[in-house]
Amino acid sequence: MAEGFLTEDEVLAASLFFTSSSEDVVRIAWTFITLGSNRTVQCRFLINQLNAAPLLLARSNNKDKDKDKDKDDSMMY
Repeated sequence: MAEGFLTEDEVLAASLFFTSSSEDVVRIAWTFITLGSNRTVQCRFLINQLNAAPLLLARSNNKDKDKDKDKDDSMMY
């Protein structure tokens, strides 16, 4: 990372990361926007989040699966 700038790979990873609508990603997006006044801190924050993204997205997917388990299938008919 050049000071305050992302590499092409980091930009691609960020765009894929922010297409998720999980609560965690939305919270991270708000923090990212809030840090906009300090580009260097904002980029470092984003890179840290991208490194943690597989854990966040896996946790989010597990939450979705748990919600599906709680649904009562008898109500579908």
